[in-house]
Amino acid sequence: NPIYAAVSSDGTRVYVTNGVSNSVSVINTSTNAVVATITDPSFSNPYAASVSPDGTSVYSWESSR
Repeated sequence: NPIYAAVSSDGTRVYVTNGVSNSVSVINTSTNAVVATITDPSFSNPYAASVSPDGTSVYSWESSR
């Protein structure tokens, strides 16, 4: 269940939060393919994401609902 998408500043990657699966998908925008799925035991319904201006970090936060 994709919830939110954040785009890297260079436009090459989209990070999509997946609330039910507790993961973040990384999509290559030139191929529209998922190139990675980020999971972590601490994820609990990731709701939104933000990419740092230099593209080195992605921040996600969970829903309080």
